[in-house]
Amino acid sequence: MYFSINAYKYLSGFDNTFRLRKDGTWTTLEEFTSFDHTREMLFKSYKDAKFWLDSTGRVIINGVESSTIPKGEGKLFDDGYSFEIVAHRTTKPKNPVITRQQIKNVLIKR
Repeated sequence: MYFSINAYKYLSGFDNTFRLRKDGTWTTLEEFTSFDHTREMLFKSYKDAKFWLDSTGRVIINGVESSTIPKGEGKLFDDGYSFEIVAHRTTKPKNPVITRQQIKNVLIKR
């Protein structure tokens, strides 16, 4: 499984969604169900992608400088971008249907 980072305008929702590339630039995302391992920056874990967001601080997307660190409280009409870490499955699961026992095991562990 790989993880990528998307950026979008949270409030309006009508603007383009962008994906982080290996060279640090952001390109318009046209295909939401796939990823390009040759051009897009992919991370081996969610933790690695989160570390990148936390350590980078500020990025420029479509000419707008945005903070990659989540705000505790934001402005209602903030022009900045929101960031999302997206998981990409590289193989199919061995058993696509979960059993009752598996559900019980997950619930008990919590």
